[in-house]
Amino acid sequence: MKKVLDNKNNYIICAIVGGLGNQILQYIFAKSLAKKLNCKLILDITFSKLKIPYKKYNKKNPNKFLLNKFIIKDVIYKFNIFKLNFLYLPYLKYLNFFLLKNLISFFFKIKINAIYYDNSFEKKEMFKNICDLNFKKNSYFYGYWQNILNSKVLDKEVIKEICLKKKIIVNKSYFSKKNIAIHIRGNDYLFTKNQKINIADESYYNKCIKFFLKKITKPQFHIYSDDFNYAKKILKDYRHNKNFIYKNKKNNEINDFEKIRNYYNYIIPNSTFSYSAALININKHKCILIPKKWDLFKNIKLPKNIYKI
Repeated sequence: MKKVLDNKNNYIICAIVGGLGNQILQYIFAKSLAKKLNCKLILDITFSKLKIPYKKYNKKNPNKFLLNKFIIKDVIYKFNIFKLNFLYLPYLKYLNFFLLKNLISFFFKIKINAIYYDNSFEKKEMFKNICDLNFKKNSYFYGYWQNILNSKVLDKEVIKEICLKKKIIVNKSYFSKKNIAIHIRGNDYLFTKNQKINIADESYYNKCIKFFLKKITKPQFHIYSDDFNYAKKILKDYRHNKNFIYKNKKNNEINDFEKIRNYYNYIIPNSTFSYSAALININKHKCILIPKKWDLFKNIKLPKNIYKI
């Protein structure tokens, strides 16, 4: 470990924060960049120890480290690389670059040349595309990096590396071309403060369902959700339809993620969980429906297999 953290060595450090979907995207970004810069990758998992009130996300630990459930090679996990309280890190984005550069040494135990934030500074033109930035080695990266799957920085070989250590045995018919994975996000998305974020409403799902009913003969819809009561309200018009099946009653997000990534057809909300699962699916014939109002895809030319509804 000492050799890896030696200042003479080249490395990048990426903060792992948020749920599984965000962690997957952060890893893909960091591993792709490390390969491009030909340097070592350290994942900072300090934030997984952050105690957040349950009521804020309806989860015990929204930052729980989950990447260790996957086969991920040539990566080092590291705690405690900060001199001061790591909670101050997100607020450094509000300082100008000159002050930021001079403050870096006060926060880290090892040499860090720069801190990069994803879509944080006011100068938005700097963050139009991940590949527009001149990233340097021995730097710290904090953010979600959600545009990595649409960026030239992406190394597609990294996606192939993301496999569960413990394989899930599922009948192949489960992922038939006639089946559609529907992901419905509830819980914290229903909080008053998140009303603007939750743009996948009942109307959106009804339009998407009609899209597939016209495209596929006798399709079957598999519903995944973190809030079954909300999902049933959204799909109330189909509550007696036997072709609508709730598939994740045990609510195991690791297993759900692995299953979702294997479908041919998707109806997803503006959620990085299903977004990352659908997009890292290497199936060339997949069809993904997303909300039209999703800002993440606002200025991005979409592949032919992704449709805004």
